Amino acid sequence: MYVQSKWISADKSIEILKKYHTFLLDGKRTGTRKQKENMTSEKQQEVNRRHREEKLMMLIKDNFPPGSWYLTVTYRQRPNVDEVPEDMRTFTKKIRYRMKKAGREFKWLGVKENLSGKGRPHFHLLMTEEFDYQTMRDMVKSIWGKGFVKIEPFGGEIGDASRMAKYFTKQKITDANGRLTSSRNLIRSKPVKKKIKRADTWNRDMKPPAGYEIIKDLSYIGVTRDGYPLQRIVCQKIEERRKPRGKKKTDREVLSKPAAVSGMSAGDGVCREERSKKGCCERAKYAGEISKGQGMKDTARNAKSGTIYSKNGKRTDERK
Repeated sequence: MYVQSKWISADKSIEILKKYHTFLLDGKRTGTRKQKENMTSEKQQEVNRRHREEKLMMLIKDNFPPGSWYLTVTYRQRPNVDEVPEDMRTFTKKIRYRMKKAGREFKWLGVKENLSGKGRPHFHLLMTEEFDYQTMRDMVKSIWGKGFVKIEPFGGEIGDASRMAKYFTKQKITDANGRLTSSRNLIRSKPVKKKIKRADTWNRDMKPPAGYEIIKDLSYIGVTRDGYPLQRIVCQKIEERRKPRGKKKTDREVLSKPAAVSGMSAGDGVCREERSKKGCCERAKYAGEISKGQGMKDTARNAKSGTIYSKNGKRTDERK
């Protein structure tokens, strides 16, 4: 018996499937606990960071679609460490006031960095797109007067959410007391867990749901905190690509199609029902060459005799 976890994004474009063994299920013991492996503090920290990264990736994917803004707010002069959290609250409060006044919803997720150490303190802010770049730039410039603000567009795909979550949960930020903060109106969906009871409880090959494909860069095989095997696959919905269907032409439309070359009739260019036969095409080509040669001979004869013909073929005058 093992646990299968399934998470679906708010826009139904991403599914994250996980399966793992555990001796605890619904708060009850389902078996004998496996002897815990001697994991060093670094390995345990990596496992914990991976869990935080996965939760944050889901949070970003559900709330920040493509086109959202990613802000890096810096200081002109090095501030005191205690000033940074208060400055961040004031900054987001003023933006929320502007958004509310314009009738827009303001969602944001931020992290403070370099609160200790050699680097200059600053903070990052991921927020939804409610204004265009110029409007956002003017608004931020009028609000923040202690330094510079860099504004970048956020991709919004699952890969972008994964990279952003990895950066926000990196060990460097954790050591610098850069705790994550966010607005209260974020969507916080949780995965649905289900018990699987089968004789064949474990299969290394995990298949994506119908209509989805596996993103290999975000899928992995690892272990849980208790040392049990764990598998995770991230699946993306396959976009339907349908080719435009044109109206199929009938044989009559093909045969009645005008010839592309001036002076040639439709029957000369298309060999009727036998147009695909080699012999028919060669006969048409040979007939065209004979007709062309005969026309050149008639032109030369008329020029020599000095006779002038009109368009209807009648003689009009003679040269003296």
